[in-house]
Amino acid sequence: MSKRLFIVVCCCLLQYLVPRAQCLPGDSLRRQMQLLKVSGLDTASQIKQLLQYESLAGNCPWRSDSTHEILLRRIGTLYNYKADYAHAAEYYNRATNKFRCAQNSIWSDCITGFNTVVQAADLAATQSSTTLQNDASLVFTPAINNTFVFDAWLPVDYSNATANLKIGFTIPAGASIGALVVAGGASPCSITVSGGSCSVTTGNAAYAMIQIHGAVIMGATAGNVQLQFAQNTSTAASFPVIKKGAMITWRQQ
Repeated sequence: MSKRLFIVVCCCLLQYLVPRAQCLPGDSLRRQMQLLKVSGLDTASQIKQLLQYESLAGNCPWRSDSTHEILLRRIGTLYNYKADYAHAAEYYNRATNKFRCAQNSIWSDCITGFNTVVQAADLAATQSSTTLQNDASLVFTPAINNTFVFDAWLPVDYSNATANLKIGFTIPAGASIGALVVAGGASPCSITVSGGSCSVTTGNAAYAMIQIHGAVIMGATAGNVQLQFAQNTSTAASFPVIKKGAMITWRQQ
């Protein structure tokens, strides 16, 4: 029996046995993936076999470790060979070195489920204005008819004790929001309506971290969850400033 024929026979036997097994040990799975790679089996057959391994991952100690990473990457690579790019992207995004999954038409990281946006540069509030303005970096677009949790971490400079700081959110029509704003020297404050805001008027630090924890229940109208900020008291100064590195993370429940 030739070496290649032997490998093909082994792979076929495994295809029969694996669905009936609980879980292959990690080192055994790595060996089987290597055998499949050199077996000469067509791409579709290899994908079918690897998907059987993946279907058992929930029972395996190697779930979400380097063995699981190799398995998912190999599945993505094989889908790429078939020019099935949507499925390839579902298993691995080489550009970001993250595994991505599509749920209800929303793409997110498979392991944590959280998406993150990060502000790339400082942004100062409009001078002499208490009108809330959008922070174009700190925004996300949740799917309709779903519930999302989110967290924000905002490094800020609100050292101007006249201007202070005001923070709020807008959400789409028909959606609801509940958010808790926590700042170092101030009592926690809640935002429960679109356009609502919280004032931060104590502490006045040149560098302070503000945390926001919240949830949004989307209705049938699409749109953005948008963070806004402004001066709490109008003054001719370029304060407050949301600093580079501010971020929002969110995920669907």
